[in-house]
Amino acid sequence: MTREEKMIQNNVTEHIEVGVEMSTDFDHGRYLNLLTRRLFDSFHPKKALDVGCEKGELVNVFQKYGVDIYGIDISKQSLYHAKDVVQDALLCQADAEMLPFKNNTFDLVTAHHSLEHLKNPDYFIRECKRILRPDGVVCIVVPISPLGLT
Repeated sequence: MTREEKMIQNNVTEHIEVGVEMSTDFDHGRYLNLLTRRLFDSFHPKKALDVGCEKGELVNVFQKYGVDIYGIDISKQSLYHAKDVVQDALLCQADAEMLPFKNNTFDLVTAHHSLEHLKNPDYFIRECKRILRPDGVVCIVVPISPLGLT
Protein backbone atom coordinates (compact mmCIF):
# COMPACT_ATOMS: atom_id res chain seq x y z
CA MET A 1 0.00 0.00 0.00
CA THR A 2 1.42 3.39 -0.97
CA ARG A 3 1.77 6.24 1.52
CA GLU A 4 -1.07 8.11 -0.21
CA GLU A 5 -3.38 5.06 -0.10
CA LYS A 6 -2.61 4.55 3.60
CA MET A 7 -3.34 8.23 4.33
CA ILE A 8 -6.65 7.99 2.48
CA GLN A 9 -7.54 4.78 4.31
CA ASN A 10 -6.71 6.36 7.69
CA ASN A 11 -8.81 9.42 6.93
CA VAL A 12 -11.74 7.30 5.74
CA THR A 13 -11.49 5.22 8.91
CA GLU A 14 -11.39 8.36 11.06
CA HIS A 15 -14.40 9.77 9.22
CA ILE A 16 -16.34 6.54 9.74
CA GLU A 17 -15.42 6.69 13.44
CA VAL A 18 -16.75 10.25 13.62
CA GLY A 19 -19.98 9.09 11.95
CA VAL A 20 -20.38 6.14 14.32
CA GLU A 21 -19.62 8.30 17.36
CA MET A 22 -22.19 10.83 16.23
CA SER A 23 -24.85 8.27 15.34
CA THR A 24 -25.71 7.49 18.95
CA ASP A 25 -26.26 11.08 20.04
CA PHE A 26 -26.37 13.18 16.89
CA ASP A 27 -25.44 16.83 17.25
CA HIS A 28 -24.96 18.44 13.83
CA GLY A 29 -22.78 21.28 15.12
CA ARG A 30 -20.50 18.89 16.96
CA TYR A 31 -20.28 16.67 13.89
CA LEU A 32 -19.24 19.62 11.69
CA ASN A 33 -16.63 20.63 14.26
CA LEU A 34 -15.17 17.11 14.33
CA LEU A 35 -15.15 16.86 10.54
CA THR A 36 -13.50 20.25 10.16
CA ARG A 37 -10.89 19.50 12.81
CA ARG A 38 -9.96 16.24 11.07
CA LEU A 39 -9.65 17.98 7.71
CA PHE A 40 -7.68 20.86 9.19
CA ASP A 41 -5.33 18.63 11.20
CA SER A 42 -4.75 16.29 8.26
CA PHE A 43 -4.32 18.76 5.41
CA HIS A 44 -3.75 22.25 6.93
CA PRO A 45 -5.68 24.12 4.22
CA LYS A 46 -5.08 27.84 3.95
CA LYS A 47 -7.73 28.49 1.30
CA ALA A 48 -10.85 26.37 0.91
CA LEU A 49 -14.17 26.22 -0.94
CA ASP A 50 -17.40 24.77 0.44
CA VAL A 51 -19.68 23.73 -2.43
CA GLY A 52 -23.37 23.72 -1.58
CA CYS A 53 -22.75 25.75 1.56
CA GLU A 54 -26.47 26.20 2.36
CA LYS A 55 -26.68 28.10 5.67
CA GLY A 56 -22.90 28.50 5.90
CA GLU A 57 -22.40 26.28 8.94
CA LEU A 58 -19.30 24.52 7.59
CA VAL A 59 -17.93 27.84 6.30
CA ASN A 60 -18.37 29.26 9.80
CA VAL A 61 -16.44 26.40 11.42
CA PHE A 62 -13.56 26.68 8.93
CA GLN A 63 -13.33 30.41 9.70
CA LYS A 64 -12.72 29.57 13.36
CA TYR A 65 -9.61 27.65 12.22
CA GLY A 66 -8.37 30.71 10.34
CA VAL A 67 -8.97 29.23 6.89
CA ASP A 68 -9.65 31.66 4.04
CA ILE A 69 -12.98 30.02 3.14
CA TYR A 70 -15.37 30.63 0.28
CA GLY A 71 -18.90 29.25 0.06
CA ILE A 72 -21.05 28.73 -3.00
CA ASP A 73 -24.61 27.58 -3.41
CA ILE A 74 -27.02 27.54 -6.33
CA SER A 75 -29.82 28.81 -4.05
CA LYS A 76 -30.12 32.56 -3.42
CA GLN A 77 -32.34 31.80 -0.42
CA SER A 78 -29.66 29.61 1.20
CA LEU A 79 -27.04 32.30 0.69
CA TYR A 80 -29.36 34.91 2.18
CA HIS A 81 -29.60 32.84 5.38
CA ALA A 82 -25.87 32.05 5.33
CA LYS A 83 -25.03 35.74 5.66
CA ASP A 84 -26.53 35.60 9.18
CA VAL A 85 -24.20 32.73 10.17
CA VAL A 86 -20.98 33.62 8.35
CA GLN A 87 -18.76 36.60 9.08
CA ASP A 88 -16.32 38.01 6.52
CA ALA A 89 -16.37 35.14 4.03
CA LEU A 90 -17.03 35.31 0.34
CA LEU A 91 -20.40 33.71 -0.39
CA CYS A 92 -21.69 33.64 -3.92
CA GLN A 93 -24.33 32.02 -6.05
CA ALA A 94 -22.67 29.61 -8.45
CA ASP A 95 -23.11 26.31 -10.24
CA ALA A 96 -20.89 23.54 -8.88
CA GLU A 97 -20.50 22.17 -12.39
CA MET A 98 -19.03 25.48 -13.65
CA LEU A 99 -17.06 27.00 -10.77
CA PRO A 100 -16.20 30.71 -11.13
CA PHE A 101 -12.64 30.43 -9.86
CA LYS A 102 -9.20 30.45 -11.48
CA ASN A 103 -7.08 27.33 -11.85
CA ASN A 104 -5.02 26.24 -8.82
CA THR A 105 -6.90 28.44 -6.35
CA PHE A 106 -7.76 26.17 -3.40
CA ASP A 107 -6.05 23.73 -1.03
CA LEU A 108 -9.36 22.07 -0.12
CA VAL A 109 -12.80 21.71 -1.68
CA THR A 110 -15.64 20.31 0.40
CA ALA A 111 -18.98 19.04 -0.90
CA HIS A 112 -21.00 18.13 2.15
CA HIS A 113 -24.34 16.56 1.17
CA SER A 114 -24.34 18.34 -2.18
CA LEU A 115 -22.89 15.89 -4.74
CA GLU A 116 -26.11 13.86 -4.80
CA HIS A 117 -28.01 16.96 -5.96
CA LEU A 118 -25.89 17.60 -9.06
CA LYS A 119 -27.10 16.72 -12.56
CA ASN A 120 -23.55 15.97 -13.78
CA PRO A 121 -21.29 15.14 -10.81
CA ASP A 122 -18.45 14.28 -13.20
CA TYR A 123 -18.37 17.95 -14.31
CA PHE A 124 -17.99 18.94 -10.67
CA ILE A 125 -15.10 16.49 -10.20
CA ARG A 126 -13.35 17.95 -13.28
CA GLU A 127 -13.88 21.45 -11.90
CA CYS A 128 -12.37 20.41 -8.57
CA LYS A 129 -9.29 19.12 -10.35
CA ARG A 130 -9.00 22.43 -12.19
CA ILE A 131 -9.38 24.77 -9.19
CA LEU A 132 -7.32 22.71 -6.72
CA ARG A 133 -3.63 23.34 -6.23
CA PRO A 134 -1.36 20.37 -7.07
CA ASP A 135 -1.49 18.95 -3.52
CA GLY A 136 -5.14 19.93 -3.01
CA VAL A 137 -7.76 17.68 -1.47
CA VAL A 138 -11.46 17.13 -2.17
CA CYS A 139 -13.71 15.98 0.68
CA ILE A 140 -17.06 14.64 -0.52
CA VAL A 141 -19.64 13.56 2.03
CA VAL A 142 -22.91 11.96 0.93
CA PRO A 143 -25.77 10.65 3.07
CA ILE A 144 -25.84 6.90 3.55
CA SER A 145 -28.58 6.42 6.10
CA PRO A 146 -32.18 7.55 6.66
CA LEU A 147 -30.89 10.00 9.29
CA GLY A 148 -28.45 11.55 6.83
CA LEU A 149 -25.46 10.39 8.91
CA THR A 150 -22.24 9.84 7.02
